[in-house]
Amino acid sequence: MHEPQHRSLWALPAGEALSLAPAAVPRQVVACRGRVWLTLDGSPEAAAQDHWLRPGEAFTVPAGQRAVLEGWPEASVQVLLPPPAVLPAQSPVASKSTQAKSAGVRPPLGAWA
Repeated sequence: MHEPQHRSLWALPAGEALSLAPAAVPRQVVACRGRVWLTLDGSPEAAAQDHWLRPGEAFTVPAGQRAVLEGWPEASVQVLLPPPAVLPAQSPVASKSTQAKSAGVRPPLGAWA
């Protein structure tokens, strides 16, 4: 299983999975090509959740939630960070690269206009 580091576009070859570790901010997963099977971890209080995405469809992975992505049979996805609603209090201006690093992914160029 692969763990994303600093990319926003990921190929999901047949038979391989991509794990998105929990992050401090929500992340949006957009299916670019093929069908994507997205599973959110369960807990003792709630069962795991499965979601299917077709090209152009998106799903927001909540902050603190781990997700596993698989292509069905193969696919590609983009992992995006939504723009922050409120800037962090410790900094008058938060850069996009700082926000992306804290979430474990790098947004594509032009993701936020």
